[in-house]
Amino acid sequence: MHRYPRLDVIVSPDSELGGCVARAVDVEVASQGETEQEALDALTDALELYFEGDH
Repeated sequence: MHRYPRLDVIVSPDSELGGCVARAVDVEVASQGETEQEALDALTDALELYFEGDH
């Protein structure tokens, strides 16, 4: 089981493309989705890849 740090996340509407943007402010990783949940799910995937390279 992987343990990841607790991160602050901001979710906001994407005024240019529609949908939502989720951003982990501590590591400057962001993702987007049609809904808030899709953006958060995509951010989780992006963060897993980000931290994989941190070993």
